[in-house]
Amino acid sequence: MSLAPIAFFAYKRPSQTLVSLESLSQCELAQDSKLFIFCDGAKNKDEDERVNEVRRIAAQKDWCGQVEIRHQERNRGLAKSLISGITELCERYGRVIVIEDDLVLSRGFLSYINLALDKYADKERVLQVSGHVFPFTRKNVVDSAFFLPVATCQGWGTWARAWNLFDEKASGQEEIFKNKNVRNDFDLDGAFIYSHLLKEQLNGNIDSWAIRWWLTFFRQSGLCLYPSRSLLKNIGIGGDDATHTKDQADFYNDPSWSIDRFEINLPGNVEADAKYFIKLKQYFALNIPGCHILRRLCKYVKISLKHYMAILFF
Repeated sequence: MSLAPIAFFAYKRPSQTLVSLESLSQCELAQDSKLFIFCDGAKNKDEDERVNEVRRIAAQKDWCGQVEIRHQERNRGLAKSLISGITELCERYGRVIVIEDDLVLSRGFLSYINLALDKYADKERVLQVSGHVFPFTRKNVVDSAFFLPVATCQGWGTWARAWNLFDEKASGQEEIFKNKNVRNDFDLDGAFIYSHLLKEQLNGNIDSWAIRWWLTFFRQSGLCLYPSRSLLKNIGIGGDDATHTKDQADFYNDPSWSIDRFEINLPGNVEADAKYFIKLKQYFALNIPGCHILRRLCKYVKISLKHYMAILFF
């Protein structure tokens, strides 16, 4: 098995960074892996102390078999830091595992991601493997991973062949806003506010690599592998230092997550799980942060009706 290098992105959250790196160091294969820690610079003098503390934590011990730390003198922001780091490692190694500083990892996280990166390396439609899964209703009796036509941004891996498709300029966004049907598909039948986030990105109100990755993913009809149970927990949601989740409810974390190692079987067939895709959209519709309960219910009913009509007439 080829072990992918790990890109770890940190900024100004020392307590979360420490917990995250500690969990990474306890993963199987950690001591056989190469770790690159990308530390962003401070935006102003008020951030100097926390930024420097993060750098001290990054350097305090060998979290993996080999560790290389990159310090930015000036603040680049998460999007530029992440895009640059992933691009560099993909060019050097052909694949990469991406971790941000607010994730606690299961001990089996690296084993699962590396096995998946090996197994689907030549499957052109598979653009990503995820260590995270949203807590929508799933079977608990079979620990099998599954594919969905939806990108992820938490604890994931990819290959150079996939990342080379990433369009930083968000080309093709015009069709999203001109064509109502395309926009509806982009928003997962209206279950999530992807088109709103894309507009915010284009207007310069947010700086998100993830919404541009989702646009690339969507235009390529990509697939992402998801685990039966999450192999990570996000401990940064809703805090003062969160970049994009300050006002969001914690609907990301899977209650079945465990720090202990557990086996996850990888599917042989590369195709989206239609039932789980519907369940994910229903979950988004009912739980999307910042949306009034009546709008949530309307979205849920619309998605469910579309699904059942398709069963009846096709």
